[in-house]
Amino acid sequence: MMTPTGAAGVRDALVDGAAELGLPLSRSLLSLLRCEEIVPCGQGRCPICASTVAMRLHGISQAPALGLQRWQRSAYALRSYSYAATDLTTIPVDRINSGIAKILDGYVRSFLQQDSRGSTNYGCIAQFGLVEDTSPAGASEKVVVVEFILTGGNNETDYDMFANLHAQFGDELYTVIGYGDRREKVQPVPLVSTEGSGILPDQGLLFGYTKRRLDRAERPTVISSKKRLARMAFNYGEHSLRNRSFSRGLTNTGNELVFEQDARDNLSETSYF
Repeated sequence: MMTPTGAAGVRDALVDGAAELGLPLSRSLLSLLRCEEIVPCGQGRCPICASTVAMRLHGISQAPALGLQRWQRSAYALRSYSYAATDLTTIPVDRINSGIAKILDGYVRSFLQQDSRGSTNYGCIAQFGLVEDTSPAGASEKVVVVEFILTGGNNETDYDMFANLHAQFGDELYTVIGYGDRREKVQPVPLVSTEGSGILPDQGLLFGYTKRRLDRAERPTVISSKKRLARMAFNYGEHSLRNRSFSRGLTNTGNELVFEQDARDNLSETSYF
């Protein structure tokens, strides 16, 4: 997990990269330079704010009831939102947020219909961010990836998530290199492990400045190129961290994470959003 010191280094590198590329240093981008862990700037593209939120969340205890549930982890590349290495297009954060929120709300409705007696707690967490695809076919494209962690998941749940992602983001089509005329909008992303890795996101998507091959299971690493970091910061644009992080059925009490039916997006301190 990225430490605040490491995140500060990424922040400095991306600002330097923007200057080297001659990109406009807007007031919001320059405000990242004043960001500190104790005085956050609150920007969704700020490495310090994002890494601090993730670190604090992973540091909170989890209620015993959470460990009694079966959790399933999965990740998907939204190829509709793929950008060339030098592309500065701003990703439609609000559009993606709306689609993922609908999918999670649908999961909750389905879970409650199957558990008509209300005997089982439910929880789901999701985060999304850009990842630089280092696979040979990826050509260092930047791709939006979403990670889900769900209670009671199974292969059928994964299929439902896959189908629902297609339904939400089906207006845009993307031709995958090597697949001829076959159009794929959503692709499962292999993970190193989906068992015993806890209930919290571990793909670094909220931090948002990572690279990995999306065609095979491997751990993400931090992008080191100043210029690539700068371009990715421009891709994120101005937005709130809250718009890239979701939860249902879980609450952060300040001391531990607990199940709470009907809770929405209650995992992190509001000061960082």
